Amino acid sequence: MRRMTMFAAVVASAALVVAALAAPAGAGVTAKTSKFCKAVANVGSDVSSDSSSGSTAGLKKTANQLKKAADSAPGKVKSSMNTLASKFQSVANAKGKIAQAQAAAKLLTDSSYRKALQNFISYYTKNCAPSISIPTT
Repeated sequence: MRRMTMFAAVVASAALVVAALAAPAGAGVTAKTSKFCKAVANVGSDVSSDSSSGSTAGLKKTANQLKKAADSAPGKVKSSMNTLASKFQSVANAKGKIAQAQAAAKLLTDSSYRKALQNFISYYTKNCAPSISIPTT
């Protein structure tokens, strides 16, 4: 039961990436950033429309799409995207649900995964996510 909970946590983590990727790109960004924002927006569309996103096939698809998006990513975020892709691939490559749950448990305690996810989300929200203003009156 605990192993399945850990696997579910990885799937939830993937959902965070998908949610960040699904937001449209913001205006006024550099050409390289704009290309990256469009690339990750496409990943979000591809992954969220895939009914198998929590499955082995879905994890592999996410890993491949993240690798493709990394090609247009600037600097540090490129490394983070490749790290995320590698981590998703490692969970997908595990044989069977129990092995995937064990791989997911390791992933959740992996500081490089957390750092890459945090770096990606920080970069994306600063450079790609639309600005939201809340009226005060």
